[in-house]
Amino acid sequence: MDAELKRDPALQVVLDRLEIQEVLLRYCRACDRVDEGLLRSVFHPDATSEYVGLFSGTIQEGVATMMKMRRRFLVTTHTVGNISIEVAGASARSESYVQALHRFTHEGAEYEWVAGGRYLDRHEKRDGVWKIAHRQTLIDWGRVIRIEQTNPPASLLEV
Repeated sequence: MDAELKRDPALQVVLDRLEIQEVLLRYCRACDRVDEGLLRSVFHPDATSEYVGLFSGTIQEGVATMMKMRRRFLVTTHTVGNISIEVAGASARSESYVQALHRFTHEGAEYEWVAGGRYLDRHEKRDGVWKIAHRQTLIDWGRVIRIEQTNPPASLLEV
C-alpha cells in the first residue's frame, strides 16, 4: 500500500509537506525544551543558518550559539503558523511565521521579550528524510515588557 501511495505525485507532495511541517514543529520544541539533540536532528549536518543580526555560519556553530543563548532564559515558547511550503522533488522551500516569548531576569526584575518574525528555510530530502539545509531567521517586530506579576488576580478567575 505504501508503495502505491508514493506513485501518486500529488499525494507525495502532501506527505512531504506534512513531514516538513513536523520538522518545523520539532525545531520549536527543541528550542523550548533546551534539547540540543532534538535541535540538531532537524538540520542536515552540513546545514547553514543566518540569524539576522546575531549569527551566520554552519549549523554546528549555530546550535552551540542557540543553546548558550537559550540557557539565559527562564522559559521560551516558540509558535509557528502561516506555513507555506513549496516542494520540488527532493528539495523544498518554506516560509513560516514565528512568534516567540522569552522570559528572563535582569538586575533583579523579570521581563518578557516577545518577538515575531519568519523562518525562511530550504529543505532537502536525503535518504528519505526531510531536514533543513539552510535557515534564515528574520525578526519583524519585538517588545520587552517588565513583568509586575506572573499570575492574574484571583478575581479574574472567579466564575
